[in-house]
Amino acid sequence: MAKYTTETWIEKAKEKYNNRFDYSLTKYIDSYNKVKIKCIEHNTTFEVDPINFIRTSSSGNFCPICKVNGKFTSNEFSKLIEKNWGHKYTFEKTIFTNTRSLVTVTCPIHGDFPIKAKNLTCSLSQYSLCPKCIENDLKNNLNLVKKYTENIELGNEPGVFYTLKVTHIPTKIEFIKIGITSTSTNQRYIGAKYKDFEFEILDEVFDSNLNVAIIEKKFKEDNEDNRFYIPKDILFAGRTECYVLNDEYQLKANQVKFIRDSLIVKQNNICPICKNEIIMPTLDHHHSKGISGSGKVRGVLCNRCNRFIGTIENNILRNGYNISDIPDILRNISSYMMDKQSIYIHPTEAPRVQLVSKRNYNKLKKAYCLKAKFPEYPKSSKLTIQLKKLFELYEIEPYN
Repeated sequence: MAKYTTETWIEKAKEKYNNRFDYSLTKYIDSYNKVKIKCIEHNTTFEVDPINFIRTSSSGNFCPICKVNGKFTSNEFSKLIEKNWGHKYTFEKTIFTNTRSLVTVTCPIHGDFPIKAKNLTCSLSQYSLCPKCIENDLKNNLNLVKKYTENIELGNEPGVFYTLKVTHIPTKIEFIKIGITSTSTNQRYIGAKYKDFEFEILDEVFDSNLNVAIIEKKFKEDNEDNRFYIPKDILFAGRTECYVLNDEYQLKANQVKFIRDSLIVKQNNICPICKNEIIMPTLDHHHSKGISGSGKVRGVLCNRCNRFIGTIENNILRNGYNISDIPDILRNISSYMMDKQSIYIHPTEAPRVQLVSKRNYNKLKKAYCLKAKFPEYPKSSKLTIQLKKLFELYEIEPYN
């Protein structure tokens, strides 16, 4: 084992980390005693095992703030996003705290938009991150048939319509991705930088650009109701060309969040019951002992509406209604509740008689200064004529 002095150890550390750290407080004694180091970027001082510091294979996130920020410092993050996305977006308003936080990116066409810092670290720079750019890309793709029809030479060039089975590796959720390309499908997806996804080719159709564009357009028209929505916090290029793979799928516990967030995107984050923005999302489903007994997910509700609809279902079943009659019953309830009211008021809704406050009665009694006998507190707690006159005389409120 090499024996270091403070100077030789600092030299070794600088060789590994360049000018990232300040060693003015560093005093090397031996490999068992920790040394003090200062992070220049965050102005924080920390202690570290000297041998681990110069031999570790990590990027050197020994500074507590650097560790929270992930594997990037602010400078490293800035350089990386400029390299990956600098030709498409500007980052004057991008303030990096950690890879899990939202940052602001500026699209030269549509202005500012928020995005997770982590999503900028992937070098899928040929794709769009701006939500409005993605929407425009979708519209342009729908016009490919027109484009290739008008440009016969381009339309006659070879193209490929592909269907992929995509698996989200962390949750094992599967869906279909379609598209057209002028290169091979393997070149476009297999081995590309989709670190959280695996791809399997299901089908490929080799034809002219015009014909594969027609096939893609027809597929989208026929399967519009089967669109699959990728959660917003997951980076995936071509998210508008995804479709469900199976008619029925048994979810596991670790897949619930992915599907819930997917349906939130599909619903534009609006609760289908109260039509308000979903604050506390709940994955709503038919209970196995409920109305349909299917156990299938219906959508995402806010927590309040989920409790409300559960109460309705439980009472419908408890009171023995026929399942086929339920839609008509709910519509009739809505109409009935809004119908014109009669002239009669229910006995339980009769105006309540105000009762004399015991506290205010004692207050009046204390203020009463005549020798005559003071009237007793009424047994019914209702205001008597005699007490009413005294309350008015002394200007004391009889009720709470």
